[in-house]
Amino acid sequence: MSEEPANKTAGPKPAVPWGVLLAIAIVIIVVYVIAVFVLFQTADDEGTSDVIWGRYTFLLAGFEAIVFTAVGWLFGREVNRKQAEQAEKATEEAKEKTAEAAEFKAKGEGLRQAILSAPAPAGTPRGFEVPGDPFAAVREQARNTTF
Repeated sequence: MSEEPANKTAGPKPAVPWGVLLAIAIVIIVVYVIAVFVLFQTADDEGTSDVIWGRYTFLLAGFEAIVFTAVGWLFGREVNRKQAEQAEKATEEAKEKTAEAAEFKAKGEGLRQAILSAPAPAGTPRGFEVPGDPFAAVREQARNTTF
């Protein structure tokens, strides 16, 4: 007999563990902050021409795209994880409510059958109802009710 995993919600594992990806994203962000700081320091140097400054900013723009991707991954991963957890919780609650509703339906059907199969008071001819029969209205309502 095969054993099921303890955590049924766990999906396929990624090729690279998330801890490694997180470390890489943090390193990229730190390098970006250092690069911006260096460019800020060299912005007003006398030896920096417009051509060199343009090249620096061009390189920074490409690196910036990588950094923003890393930051987006960091925030997007957390948001998606929370949304997935909320969806799983809602699914479990819906399953519980469905099971509870099925249980109530079964109890209602059993009660309906009990009411319809209840014997008439003693001495009542078959098919006739006694004016003092307290269950006549209940039986009529049970006949007209479906669960």
